Amino acid sequence: MAFFGQGQAHVGINEFDRAIADFNEAIKLLPGNSAAYAIRGGAYIAKRDYARATEDIDQAIKLDPLCYVGFNSRGLIYDLKGEHDRAIADYNRAIELSPTPRTAEAYVWRSNAYRKSATTTVPCRS
Repeated sequence: MAFFGQGQAHVGINEFDRAIADFNEAIKLLPGNSAAYAIRGGAYIAKRDYARATEDIDQAIKLDPLCYVGFNSRGLIYDLKGEHDRAIADYNRAIELSPTPRTAEAYVWRSNAYRKSATTTVPCRS
């Protein structure tokens, strides 16, 4: 799937508008591709377009409820919007789905969200 690969490449070099255009085409060709929604959502996060990012991430999770990247990305959106408790819940879900080095950033981001949260107590094992 050429558009998907091109989109990933454009994300890798911070060309987010071009990445979004590529993922738009990839999604037209394969609308059930949760990864395309998740990565396009990440491009929208980079552009600080949290509304569109949330739509894409929610769609990725709807298409694949085991999409740890979706939960991790949505956690980041919540965190950036100051909704730290919701962020923590999504980071926890991402870690639960993939407790491997691939989710190392979820552990770091969750720790930061705990630090910023006024209502959540940090567990000792976090």
